[in-house]
Amino acid sequence: MPPTPVTLHILLALAAGEATRPEIATQVAEDSQSTLIIGERTFYYALQRLVRDGLIELTRDNQRYKLTQRGRRIIKSESVRASRVARLLHERV
Repeated sequence: MPPTPVTLHILLALAAGEATRPEIATQVAEDSQSTLIIGERTFYYALQRLVRDGLIELTRDNQRYKLTQRGRRIIKSESVRASRVARLLHERV
């Protein structure tokens, strides 16, 4: 099952390295060209769910998040899936 847009954008924001919650939120807004509006609660719960599911983790200082190996695998597989969809769109449209 592919990640939700919120999950995907959070994982994408962390693909470049560790980040704080505000840094992740800023990167999500930039990456989505401000089309993905995430409420504060939704954002908080998405981060918690990603930690619970082992896709991201807090650093030792408990201030920054980073991708786990599992999270990196998910983002890579989503990249492959999105590339396939883009190729099909290009061929058919």
